[in-house]
Amino acid sequence: MSHDASPAIQAVSPSPGGAPAAAAAALPTIDRWLVAGHDRIVGVLRDGTSPRHGKKIITSPVVRMRIRDDGARVAQTQSGSRYVLAAPAAGFGAERAEQFVRFKCSVPSSQELPPLSPDLQTGLLKLQG
Repeated sequence: MSHDASPAIQAVSPSPGGAPAAAAAALPTIDRWLVAGHDRIVGVLRDGTSPRHGKKIITSPVVRMRIRDDGARVAQTQSGSRYVLAAPAAGFGAERAEQFVRFKCSVPSSQELPPLSPDLQTGLLKLQG
């Protein structure tokens, strides 16, 4: 049984020279990625302008994803960074990668969430203290 990347994920894979696909060139790309913990991305950074180009990175938590019209999967992290996700790591698999992307696309942004109830906030603080 093969774990090849799905066509949608392959569409944003880096070109042979390591540069992101033309439509996603403005954002750094993370190639051979997987999810660490619940929502951090680990992979190889493809950004020719960065001294970290070609090195393995781990992102801050992914807070949302969107799939652009050109098929590029764009992850936005808690720190505000945005990355195009290229092909997932072979061991992680295309199916798991696609499930993560779809789940993160369905999570509302913090601007869409209702304000936290003061009663709930107090209860949470008591649990922490």
